[in-house]
Amino acid sequence: MQLEAIVSEPSNWHPGPWRRLLGVLAVLALTVGVGPAGVSAQEEEVEPGLTSDTEFQLLSGGTVTWDEPWEVDSRESGFDEEIPGYVVSLFTNLDGRGQSRTYDAQFYLFTSLALVEPAVVRDSILERNETVREEVFEIVDQGEDGDSAYSLTRFIGPDDEPWGSFHFVTYSPSESELYSTEMITNLADYEDTLTSVQEVISIEDQPAFDGVDAAELSANLAEGVEPTTETETETETDTETESATESETESATDTESVTEAETETETESATETEAETETQTETESETESATETETDTEQRGIGGDIDPEQEELGLVSETEYESPQHGYALEWDESWTLDDADDEPLVSDEDAESDRVSLINERDTAFLTISGFPAQGDSPEDAVDYFATTYVEDNLSNQAEVLLEEADDELGAVVISDETDSGLVLLQYFEFVFIEESDTIVQITLTVPADTFEDAYTAVEDEITLEGDQVLTSFDAEQVLDAA
Repeated sequence: MQLEAIVSEPSNWHPGPWRRLLGVLAVLALTVGVGPAGVSAQEEEVEPGLTSDTEFQLLSGGTVTWDEPWEVDSRESGFDEEIPGYVVSLFTNLDGRGQSRTYDAQFYLFTSLALVEPAVVRDSILERNETVREEVFEIVDQGEDGDSAYSLTRFIGPDDEPWGSFHFVTYSPSESELYSTEMITNLADYEDTLTSVQEVISIEDQPAFDGVDAAELSANLAEGVEPTTETETETETDTETESATESETESATDTESVTEAETETETESATETEAETETQTETESETESATETETDTEQRGIGGDIDPEQEELGLVSETEYESPQHGYALEWDESWTLDDADDEPLVSDEDAESDRVSLINERDTAFLTISGFPAQGDSPEDAVDYFATTYVEDNLSNQAEVLLEEADDELGAVVISDETDSGLVLLQYFEFVFIEESDTIVQITLTVPADTFEDAYTAVEDEITLEGDQVLTSFDAEQVLDAA
């Protein structure tokens, strides 16, 4: 049957949200208190965060400790949703805040659940640093083995001086978390500063960067870098002094010229004022016309930032979509965006006659996919039957369970739960809508952790419409959570 053909082909069926959700489980597990092997952090009475000016409590129960000359930036240390993970940010000679902040060195640690390999984290940080430290950013060395990964980079830092970074990622002693550590400072001070880190900063009672040869690493960073000499500095100073003298001479001449010019300018001002009045009137008329044009454009839902290829795949604006092959329309609020983590958030497969759009709500950590395909004799009842049986058996774990299901010829839904190795319960809510005019079945799939299901469901209920109607109406949040 057509439905089975659709879901059995990877190019047409999209189980991605279920698997991709594992990529953000760090933030969920850390915020809802799920630790290794499904043990609740609340049961262990572990509350991660700063416990003093020289200690940070980790989720695992261990600690990070430090002493002078290192000091903690309490505003940067704690839980960071963007990483996501817990952050400990230490500095030497920290002064100021925000963009005006200065410091001699920074040591940075973040922890997250061990859901990916250390090299994946290393590469992600490299990509970020290359963007942030884009001026003369250079990878000096990098490597990895099964348990760890590292990178050694240099860049132009404060005062246009060469700075270096050593980044090291490894598993925690329990192997349930990844510890990502980085130290940055001026190349001239790198060896002494790295030695200081090893002597006074410890992670779970082990010295930071334990076993790293500070002298050898610093030498590798400095190789090929030419230091600025005192002679060069003196020459630059002399040149600046000469330039300043010339500028003062030119300034006196400029002052005389300005005085003469001001007299002429005052005479011309009256004439220019009359011309400006006429121009202003014309400008106001043009502004009103432009405003009307922009309003018309916005009302049509056409955004100037929409990629032409995305338009061809159905994206009408940042919050609107129309299926290229089946014509159904979707709208969503700004809390939902295209899922950029999906290699293909928009798909229109003409061979399979299927369309799909993938959305993500980062606020509520929810994934939503909407797919359309020709019914060709199948009904929502057939879809529910397939997902309640074959889909569960072929794609989910032994912990998977069908919580709710109901269907008729026009509308059907099934809710399935599954559990990760760490004990986190995930929910998938499938709904199938038959559109008679185009002989289309539209599949709406919400994938979300059980702990945040209510907020995610509310976001769908209030902010997503299909052909102007609410979606996921077969079961409300209370029914799903009661079943779970």
